[in-house]
Amino acid sequence: KNELPELLKLNDIKAELHAHTTASDGVWSIRDLVSAAIDRGFHTIAITDHSKSQHLANGLNEERLEQHIEAVRAVAKELKGKINVLAGSEVDILVDGSLDYSNTILNELDIVVASPHASLSQEPAKATTSVDEIRTAMEPVREHLAKVSAKWGKPILFIEAGVTPVRGCARTPWVHVDERLEWPTDQQEQANYYQAMFESFSNEPW
Repeated sequence: KNELPELLKLNDIKAELHAHTTASDGVWSIRDLVSAAIDRGFHTIAITDHSKSQHLANGLNEERLEQHIEAVRAVAKELKGKINVLAGSEVDILVDGSLDYSNTILNELDIVVASPHASLSQEPAKATTSVDEIRTAMEPVREHLAKVSAKWGKPILFIEAGVTPVRGCARTPWVHVDERLEWPTDQQEQANYYQAMFESFSNEPW
């Protein structure tokens, strides 16, 4: 119909699934953050501070994370009935593809935000990456996420999924924006990435 759908408004947002506290690089304590979420009318908030490899962001090592989980659980218990408080972490995907914590500690979390912070310098691509190329590259990722969801019995949430509008962004989404300053602008590649994401994952049951 060439008409825009009704767009979300700020008061339509009822949950926050990626939030940091003073445990890493946030500015509020767990209690302050949860209280603010209640004031906004949220039904759920996830506390997802940085993992141990994020030294500049005061990432939590295993011992600190264990203590942090206990602190989050305590606030969740205290405020049960007012809001759902999830214990999580923004876990780095390391250069070799592994995660920053062991499966043992990951299984203690309600939610994991997997983030490719590791910056790998690469030369810019010479041509726009097509939707088919991106979908082909995403296929093993889709299959792996399906296995992870089935193994742990938990859904997979895409909280931050995006790339900058420069050529090569779809081929190397982990490269930091500061390393792309000399790369040519390519809005079509960015559009192709979002289309491939939608086509690859939108119909998955998880």
